[in-house]
Amino acid sequence: MSTQNDVKLVKPENTLKKKVGDGGFNKEDIKRAQDAIDNTDIDFAPQGLLLLDRLKETLGDIRSGKIKSGRVALDELIYPLLQLKAQGGMFNYPTITQITTDILLFLEDIKKIDKDLLKIMDSYHQSAKIILEHNLKDVQSATAVQIANELKAVCTRYTLKRTPK
Repeated sequence: MSTQNDVKLVKPENTLKKKVGDGGFNKEDIKRAQDAIDNTDIDFAPQGLLLLDRLKETLGDIRSGKIKSGRVALDELIYPLLQLKAQGGMFNYPTITQITTDILLFLEDIKKIDKDLLKIMDSYHQSAKIILEHNLKDVQSATAVQIANELKAVCTRYTLKRTPK
């Protein structure tokens, strides 16, 4: 029978750390990367419009029955939205990121796609297209605020209409 004195702790060798080192990023590399993001001259609008085209195509496929309502349909709607949200922020279109975030939060609780939801998605599509085509980057501009408020309001009305009393 062994006693506590017979137990020997063995610390495993950290071979992964030996291979890759201690990690961390060079501060100068981080600064250069941030400068590149902040001062990019890439025009996001054409890519954003392509993502909106994909969203519109998906909406058409849902309406035609090519994509059945359900989880697959929601996933197909969400993919271009996630891209718009992320890339809008990265390429200086915070208004796109803001309204897309609002739509994504709204879609989190959706279980079934109906005609009213498709109308809301059409409204989002039209709004995002206006933002991209007119280069509306300032989230505080009157137009951007109005678009964001209207989309939030329609989402709220939809949710309230379907909430059991």
